[in-house]
Amino acid sequence: MGNNTNVNTIDVTIKSKLESIMFSITQQCCNRIFEKIQEKIMRSVAGAYLSSKVRDMIACLFRALIKSNPTETLQCFLLKICQSIETIIKNPKRIVLLMDDKADIELILYLNIFVQVVCARGDILFN
Repeated sequence: MGNNTNVNTIDVTIKSKLESIMFSITQQCCNRIFEKIQEKIMRSVAGAYLSSKVRDMIACLFRALIKSNPTETLQCFLLKICQSIETIIKNPKRIVLLMDDKADIELILYLNIFVQVVCARGDILFN
């Protein structure tokens, strides 16, 4: 159990540092670079079936983007993420997987990102 706790502590530390680094970069960059970062992150997510550790790290990147520029991030990602979730849920083959309690990795990824996106300041979501 001690080894597992050590791995979890390392994972938490890595995620925290990754988020901090990305936040620092996105706070100081110009809009063009910020948009490029958004594009690259979204491209890495689109259609990718990623491990749980990678999904958690991508969620950290989204948190950093949201903290540094919530309006831009919401405008860029909210609609795309909602559309992706809706597409997955409307696919009859995938609904069977959901009913059988089998994990749909892509859906879990998009839901995880969705949570990060909607955890932004409430006033931004309503504008």
